[in-house]
Amino acid sequence: MNFDILMVYIISVPAILIAVTIHEFTKAAVSTALGDMAPKTDRRLTLNPFKHFEPIGFIFLMFFGFGWGKPVRTSGVYYKNRTAGTIITYTVPILADIVFSVIFTLCVGFTDVLMRDNQDLIHARIYIQQFFSILIRYNLSLAVFNIIPVAPLCGNRIMTALMSPNNALKAAHYEKILQIILVMLLMFDIIDGLFSPFIDGILNLYNYMLNVIF
Repeated sequence: MNFDILMVYIISVPAILIAVTIHEFTKAAVSTALGDMAPKTDRRLTLNPFKHFEPIGFIFLMFFGFGWGKPVRTSGVYYKNRTAGTIITYTVPILADIVFSVIFTLCVGFTDVLMRDNQDLIHARIYIQQFFSILIRYNLSLAVFNIIPVAPLCGNRIMTALMSPNNALKAAHYEKILQIILVMLLMFDIIDGLFSPFIDGILNLYNYMLNVIF
């Protein structure tokens, strides 16, 4: 295997763990702030990445660019307004993914400014910036992927929160088959074909932002 490709895979491991932790911890923190006791009871209110690790989702993120972490269990019975609480709990992690992608983009710029004149650190700068670039993409892929209304993704919980109880129950009957279809779409790179151009557009916007700021 080419050394550069091997390094990408090595760097991708912590990048995936960090991106997934941001997403799932945010979900746990928001739900807890709204009165939910389930995340704390399940010990998911933590920044420990291994508490949010889900092997199948990790593999899909690594090899297909889109995947998931271990879903945080939440209970809407604790929310003052169940519908609003559920929507907030599952929307904020998507927004957090986007916010952190911007923060990590700025880290790329600051790394370049701080290390560009030191030739002894040129290789370190390249790997650090590559790490942040991979991390940015994983954050964006989690944000975009979680919009899909298929369990256990955030989009599904947002959609069912807006449904009547009867319609939500009917939708649950199709949950397994929709999950199978989603996995097939991932394996045949159809999800990648649909969402990657959108992510690439955001990345181009970020690059333009870096050129303007730095």
